[in-house]
Amino acid sequence: MSRKILQVSTRNADWLEENGVEKKSLRRGYTTGTCAAAAARAAVLGLLGEEPESVAVNLPGGRVAALPVGGLAGARDRVTAWVIKDAGDDPDVT
Repeated sequence: MSRKILQVSTRNADWLEENGVEKKSLRRGYTTGTCAAAAARAAVLGLLGEEPESVAVNLPGGRVAALPVGGLAGARDRVTAWVIKDAGDDPDVT
């Protein structure tokens, strides 16, 4: 890694301004844990006979997120559910 890249990581705002790079807000997304909680909730609802299109997940700070359910599969006593993770502009690949 070059020294210039290391300097950018320690003082991003100054470097961006000095080099004329436009600042923008990062797109928000959801953590792996939030997505796992949504999938778990969707699976439980599937066991109860529902087929939710989205599920609500309580977030820190009192907010509630509605995540779309990617799908449900299974039988009466065994259900698998999934959501498609959107991490926003975070390069999280988990």
